[in-house]
Amino acid sequence: MKKLLFLFIALVCTFVVSAQSTSCKQRLIVATDLGGADPDDTQSVPDSVSYGGWGGRFSKEPVAGVRGMDFIEKSGKSEAQYDTYYMYASAPEGVNAINKWKEHILNDFAARMIWTTTSEYSEANHHPIVVINNDSTYNHINIEVSAGETLLLDASSSFDPDNDDLHYEWMVYNEPGSYKRTVSLNYDNMGKCKVIIPDDARGKNFHVILVLTDDGVPSLTAYRRFVIDVK
Repeated sequence: MKKLLFLFIALVCTFVVSAQSTSCKQRLIVATDLGGADPDDTQSVPDSVSYGGWGGRFSKEPVAGVRGMDFIEKSGKSEAQYDTYYMYASAPEGVNAINKWKEHILNDFAARMIWTTTSEYSEANHHPIVVINNDSTYNHINIEVSAGETLLLDASSSFDPDNDDLHYEWMVYNEPGSYKRTVSLNYDNMGKCKVIIPDDARGKNFHVILVLTDDGVPSLTAYRRFVIDVK
């Protein structure tokens, strides 16, 4: 029964997401951060809306002239009557900033629906907990490094509250960083990752994201963001 419910919810979610119009400019003010996955919806808000997350990614500074949903114009009204107002505009990748995490978002929603069907903790899946140096918060970790060095990131103390197996994936989130060339990551499935700091990255930064996913049903994902400043 639980699997049937999950499949139904997943189909509904897929329809809703695929029905989004990519021609609409997103007008959210802040985005959910990739600092964690909090079952109580208290994920940290990013230091900058340009960092990106489940809610999208946006310009660093407010801009004028942002126009929103096209049905406003089609209804014979005009947003120009409110000029001049300022908003954070969508980043160049637009809706792809959300679709990047679509599978994780859908699974998260499906899990929340399952939580409403039972009062037994053991009958539902829950997010893994990322632990970095005894820190299990959802906060970013800012690290200063020197060009050419090797940085070790250790999340091996992370765990799953349901004792599910965990899959560690480390990635460079290219869009929010100022360094746009390739950064080498060497990692295993034991929670450790070596980051090779490029020699030409001095004076720039890049974002490394730990994507930690369990093998429950539906699988759930938690994150931790590392903002690497190269000196």
